[in-house]
Amino acid sequence: MYSSVGNQQSIKTVLKNLKSIKRIAFDIGQTVVKIAYTAAVARKKTTLDKKLVNDDKFALRLHCIQVRMEDFEAVLDFIAQNGKIATKIATFASTSSTRWVERMIIDKLGLGCFRLRKVKEMDCLVRGTNFLLRNIEAESFTYDHHHEQCRYHFETTRPSMVCPYLLVNVGTGVSVFRVESDDKYERVGGSSLGGGCFFGLGSLLTAEVDLNEMMRMAEDGDHRQFDILVSDIYGGKYSSLGLSGDLIAGSFGKCAQKSLADELRKCPEFKKNVMRSLLLMISNSIGQFAFMYAEREKAKRIYFDGFLVRNHAIIMRTISYAVDFWSEGTQKAYFLRHEGYTSAIGAYLNGSSLLNSSDVEFGAGSEAERLSWHEYYSGCSDLGRFVPTPPLSMGFTAGVLELECAEIVLRPFPLLSETVQVYKPDVADLNLDSEAREFWLRTFEKSVDSVIKKAVQSQENCDSAPHRVQVFKEKFLKQLSIIRERPFAYGNSNVRNLLDLREQLLNEQNFDDSYLNQKTLENAAAIKELPSLLRTLDEVVVSSERLFRVAVGLLAGNVFDWGAQKVRFIRIRVFRWRVHSVLNRRVLEENMDLVVIEGMGRALHTNLHARFVCDSLKVAVIKTQWLADRMGGEIFSVVFKFERGTGNTLTSATDR
Repeated sequence: MYSSVGNQQSIKTVLKNLKSIKRIAFDIGQTVVKIAYTAAVARKKTTLDKKLVNDDKFALRLHCIQVRMEDFEAVLDFIAQNGKIATKIATFASTSSTRWVERMIIDKLGLGCFRLRKVKEMDCLVRGTNFLLRNIEAESFTYDHHHEQCRYHFETTRPSMVCPYLLVNVGTGVSVFRVESDDKYERVGGSSLGGGCFFGLGSLLTAEVDLNEMMRMAEDGDHRQFDILVSDIYGGKYSSLGLSGDLIAGSFGKCAQKSLADELRKCPEFKKNVMRSLLLMISNSIGQFAFMYAEREKAKRIYFDGFLVRNHAIIMRTISYAVDFWSEGTQKAYFLRHEGYTSAIGAYLNGSSLLNSSDVEFGAGSEAERLSWHEYYSGCSDLGRFVPTPPLSMGFTAGVLELECAEIVLRPFPLLSETVQVYKPDVADLNLDSEAREFWLRTFEKSVDSVIKKAVQSQENCDSAPHRVQVFKEKFLKQLSIIRERPFAYGNSNVRNLLDLREQLLNEQNFDDSYLNQKTLENAAAIKELPSLLRTLDEVVVSSERLFRVAVGLLAGNVFDWGAQKVRFIRIRVFRWRVHSVLNRRVLEENMDLVVIEGMGRALHTNLHARFVCDSLKVAVIKTQWLADRMGGEIFSVVFKFERGTGNTLTSATDR
C-alpha cells in the first residue's frame, strides 16, 4: 500500500494514461524495476468556429518508468486501482531470481486471468538497444572530458548502418555481444571485472555501501597515491617509448611496500584515492578488452551500457580514453542516452510474439517495431538523464521516458547522397555554438506571448483556453531555462527540437492547430487565384523569363507569412532529410531529377549543406537580421542555390 498521500501524488504524475494501457512489460533488477507500456491518449481538435471538440483519433504513447524496488508495490497498487490493461498478458526480463516479485505482479494485477511470461534478458537488451538507435534522434554519443563547450557529442544513426557492432554490458560482470540485427547476435566474451567487482572491493576497502557515493569518492580522489606511473619507472626517459608519463604502469603498485601502504591508510583522503585507483583499474581494463574483441569481430562500433556506466562521467571518461588509446584513435566508445530502459523496451517488444495478431487492438501488437517513434520531450524526466532533478516528493523517486508513435514509417530520403550517419541537417549546432543558442533561446522567449495570443484566438469560444495557455507558457519557459543551463538536455540542441518541444507542450494543453482559420482562408484564396496565375505564366513566351517569374513568385510566397502589408514593399533582387515512406516510393517510381527546398527553416537553418543524388535548388529569403549578419548579407537578401547532383545510385526506399 502507499506509504503516504505525497507518494500517491508523485506516482500519479509518473504513471500516466493508465485507463487505456494496451500491453505492459517489466525489467526486474535487484534494486530497480523498469516498466514499459503502451497507452492510447485521447486527442482533441480545434474547429473552424474556434471551439475545442473531441477527436475520433488518439495518440499512441510508449511509457517507460524506472522505480526503486521499495516503491514497486505501491506502483502496482496504483496501476491496479486506476488502470485498465487491454491485453491480459505481460512479459518480463530478469537476470536474477525474482519469484517473489513475479508473484507480486500477478497478485496485484492478476484479476484471475493475467499471465506473466519471462523472455530472454539478452534478447531484450539487443532489441531494446536497436529500437532506441532506430527511433530516437541523437540517441548515441561519445564523451570528451576535455571539450570546453560540451562534453557530449551526439549522433543520429540506424542499426543497419553500424552493424555489426559490439554491445558491452557492464553489470555485475561484463558481457560482450556481437550484434548483427534484432534476431542475430551472439555473446563473444566477457569478464568478471565489472560492477560487482567495483562495488564489492569498494565496500571492503571503504565500508561504503552506496554506489553513487563511491562514484563521488572516485571523482574526487587521486590515484597517483596508489598507482605506479610510467614516469615513476623511467623518470624523464619515457618519451622514446612513445608513452605518456602519467600513464598507469601498475594499478595499486605502490601498495606493495608495507610501510607505504600503512602510510596511505592514514591519509585523510584514503577512501577517495583508493576508490579512484580501483575505478580506473576496472574501467581501463573494460576499455582495453572491448577494443580487442572489436578487432577480432570486425565490429564497426562499440556501445557500452549497464548500471556501472550509466552517465557516470568518470567511467565514461576512462573507458573512452582506454578505447582511444588501445585503438590508436581508430575506434571510439559510444554510450546511449536512454540505455537504462533498453531491457524493459525489449521485453515489451518480445511480448508481441506471444499474441494472436488478429485478436489484439492497435497498440498492443507489433506496431512498436513496425512503425516509427519519436521522443516526447515534455513527458520525460531528467531530459535524457543529463539534467539532475530532485526526488518527486516524500522520498519517492522515478525516471520516465516517453515516446509517441508517428503512425507512419519514416525512412531516409532516397535522393540524399550521404549515408544517414553522415547527414546532418542542422547548420548551427546549439550545443557548441553559444551565440546561436542564446539568440534562439531569446527569440523563443520573446515570441511566447504572440504564440499564446494566437493559440487563444484559435479557441476563443472555449472558456478553458486562457488557463491552458498559461500552463503552456510556464512549462515552455521553464524548459528553455533548463536548455540555457544544460544545452545537451535533449541530446542535439537545435532549432528543430526547440520547435518540436513547443509544439508538444501546446498539444499537451490541447492547442493542436493555432493557425487553422488563417491557413484555411489563405489556402482558399490561393486556390482561387491559381488558374489565373497559371494562364499568366503560360502566356510568357520566353522560357527564361517564365522561369524567372516562377522563381520570384516562389520567393515572394516565402516571405508572405511575414505580413501582406510588408510584402508589398519588398523588391527581390535579380541574381545570375527523413520523410514518409510513401513519398520515398513516389520519388523512386517517378525517377525524380530535381529536389526543391524552399523556406528559411528548410533551406538555410537546415539542409544548406546537404547533397543529393540529383540536382537540387535551395530557395529562401533571409528574414532575420541575425541570420543575415551570420551569412554576410542584408536582411531580405535572396538565397537561390543550385547544385548539381552527385550521380550516385538511388538508395532503396525500404531500407531502414
